[in-house]
Amino acid sequence: MMQYFYPCKPVYIHPDSTTAKQLDNNTDWVAELKKNGWRCLVYKSGDTVTLYTRHKTIINDPLTDIREYFKQLEGNFIIDGELIEKRTKHFKGLFYAFDILYKNNKLLVNLPLKLRREILDETIKQHDSIQKPDWEYVNKLALYQSTLNSNIDEGIVLKKLDSRYKISNVSCQPYSLWLKIKQTNT
Repeated sequence: MMQYFYPCKPVYIHPDSTTAKQLDNNTDWVAELKKNGWRCLVYKSGDTVTLYTRHKTIINDPLTDIREYFKQLEGNFIIDGELIEKRTKHFKGLFYAFDILYKNNKLLVNLPLKLRREILDETIKQHDSIQKPDWEYVNKLALYQSTLNSNIDEGIVLKKLDSRYKISNVSCQPYSLWLKIKQTNT
């Protein structure tokens, strides 16, 4: 069993804040969509895939497509993301993968975000049940504005490209290198 890592919660900022305006076109930071779902960590060890909430609760829902996809991948890993679970006849769930913490006996949390994203891209590919966020380098607040009438996107998360992954069961403060701008009505 791999050690459990509590993912930190990004620090909230207001879209009209000075910080948001300063980072809008700062290319040392990227923005990615914040999906409306549940924080989920995928732990794969051998043939076993375990899904955890951010509070270390095991997710027992079948989510067969997601589990089978990760099961067939090589190696051991821990991937951080958002579980978007919609129960319809044709769509049983989506995993939105945005970071990787561990791969093949190597802890990756001290690597910069940009390098972790390259490792994540090598590890998983787009799939019907798996998505990865696109990164926006400029006009980040326009991306935020595009989420205002969405039921799936609830805002954006701004991330510094050289940021390390902060392990914490509280928040990322004082390491505010992940900032969340969330719709005020969600």
